[in-house]
Amino acid sequence: MAFFNWLLPWIACALTFSFEPVYHFAYQNASVQQAQQDPNWIGQTTDRFWRSQALWLIERATEEQDRSALRLARALPANERPEEVGPGEIAVIGTYGKLPDIFVDENVGAIFPMPFSAPTRHSWYRVSLLAAESWRTARKLAAVRISKGPAQTPLERAEALLAGRLLEDLQRELLKTTAAARHMKMWEGSLKDEWRAIQARGLQSHPEHLPTHYRLAHVFSRNDTSTWGLLREALKPRRFLKLPYLPDKLSEKNSETITLPIATDVVDTHFRREIEDALDLHWNRSPWARIHRVRFKIRWVTQPAPNFESAKPFSLATHIEGFPREMASMTTGGLTTLVRGKTLVLGPGRVDQRTIGHELGHLLGFNDCYLRTLGSQGVLGLAVLEWDNPLYPDELMCDNTLGVARVGVW
Repeated sequence: MAFFNWLLPWIACALTFSFEPVYHFAYQNASVQQAQQDPNWIGQTTDRFWRSQALWLIERATEEQDRSALRLARALPANERPEEVGPGEIAVIGTYGKLPDIFVDENVGAIFPMPFSAPTRHSWYRVSLLAAESWRTARKLAAVRISKGPAQTPLERAEALLAGRLLEDLQRELLKTTAAARHMKMWEGSLKDEWRAIQARGLQSHPEHLPTHYRLAHVFSRNDTSTWGLLREALKPRRFLKLPYLPDKLSEKNSETITLPIATDVVDTHFRREIEDALDLHWNRSPWARIHRVRFKIRWVTQPAPNFESAKPFSLATHIEGFPREMASMTTGGLTTLVRGKTLVLGPGRVDQRTIGHELGHLLGFNDCYLRTLGSQGVLGLAVLEWDNPLYPDELMCDNTLGVARVGVW
């Protein structure tokens, strides 16, 4: 039984890597005309296999990560051990309190029209590839001999330090792998339900009656822009969340100032002003704000810093749950700057004002305005395809590097 448990992951990894050339040639590098292949029985059946294999390999690699972390805790003093980031979750400890460096961007807008481009592809097979890489790193880590007590001899210290570096590599790989798995869990289920409804109504054989994002995919596949006018209104970025701290409708007669309440444990007043400046520049001074005669003003609500000893493991999700539910929130603790739910999570590194403005758009309820469809990869399962919005490439919620708020639907 022990030999079988040792052999099975090797078989899973060998199977995963054997399909890698096919994946890159046939799907990852597919042209825009070949990208959308509607889900079929083969894709839906094999997708369950790749999903279970990916999650199983992630579990095996995470177990080795935890075992090695415990062994290193005995072998090395705390100041020489790798920084713990937490299995399967971006942990607060390590990046909490580190603010990004906001710089003024110089881009003035996108170039229209946007050329046809293939969608970004996410799949459980891709997660399996990442999980297999993580598991191989975990096996390298398991092969290092770590002393059962404090490392005393030069050889024991060298082996412990080597294990520490491998553990850091494994933690980074697992963060990437689990993030990809979370993305698939987030989107694949709803897209599957939608496709079942499409099949139940027999719409797959009538592209003109498909939902907007599938109609767009078929326009791409035919390289036909003549029907874009029919999709223009549907492709506008829209508020996908009706938030309790914002009005459902904007005034049609009078200009108004809307207060955006943000609870935060960031007490740096200079940084708060930079967030306010980003909101003012990319929303209050935008063509969208002039058309709707609206301005936004942030009301800061200071929250106490978390007590990291009160809950272990202390993850980003645990931290976010502590903020008031009736308003937006902002905190540190991410690897990068992004919005999670109603929380702007700040990570270390450089970020421009337009990106902050884009993320604040999420706190206002706007979604990213690219579109998602479900496609088949044959024996490699299903794929979540993310298509860029071709009609509004210069919109802030479509492009956080070049966009300007113009046509969003409140």
